[in-house]
Amino acid sequence: MKTKIQLLVFIALFVSGCGGKEEKAEAIRPVFYQEAETMIIQSVHSFSGVTQSATEAKLSFKVGGSVEYVAVNMGDVLKRGAIIARLDDTDYRINFNKAEASLRNAEAQLAAAKSSLFRIENLYINNNISLGEYEKAKTQFESANTMAKTARSQLDAAQNQLNYTILRAPFDGVVSTITIKENEMAGPGHPVVVFAAVNNPQVRTAVPDKIIGQISRDQNVKVRFNLFPEKNFQGKITELSPGISN
Repeated sequence: MKTKIQLLVFIALFVSGCGGKEEKAEAIRPVFYQEAETMIIQSVHSFSGVTQSATEAKLSFKVGGSVEYVAVNMGDVLKRGAIIARLDDTDYRINFNKAEASLRNAEAQLAAAKSSLFRIENLYINNNISLGEYEKAKTQFESANTMAKTARSQLDAAQNQLNYTILRAPFDGVVSTITIKENEMAGPGHPVVVFAAVNNPQVRTAVPDKIIGQISRDQNVKVRFNLFPEKNFQGKITELSPGISN
């Protein structure tokens, strides 16, 4: 465009110069121009979504029983290890006490069998008893040792059962749902609380087909919450799905 205008102006000057000297020079009018530039237009799309936690757990007791105490309310923010609810542990504590007594008894028998084996072994070395008596004492010691190990395992199991009567927060989070009340029966594995992490929010949204091709995994996006209308949060697309279930 600039070259064409300059060429037209040059021709106009050349024609006026070929005329007679008496002709009055024509006034030259200024020409204004602007170079064309490439402009990049970016489109911005906005969609409404639903905020949820990326880490959510349906918590349940590993053992069954009557709910003795619910320590939380909906919306409570808890630290990892905080008590959420507790079952009546009477029966589990009785079993633990029995297992503890059995272990003490087994350990006492093991100590006696070990002492007897040591005494008989010395007698056998000095040829004061037969090989059969020595083998019998050795077998009794091994049996007592096995019983002590079994009793110790049973005590550990009883301890676990007793510990399972207390439901604790598995991570830092917030209580979003409570489905159990005090004095109700809770079965093992039956969800009683929905617990969500507070430090890893996730937003689900639906987009029209015409722009789905413009979206890719790990693409950066801006997120704005109604609670903070003037503040933008940096987000990233982590999942893409052809449809969102209700």
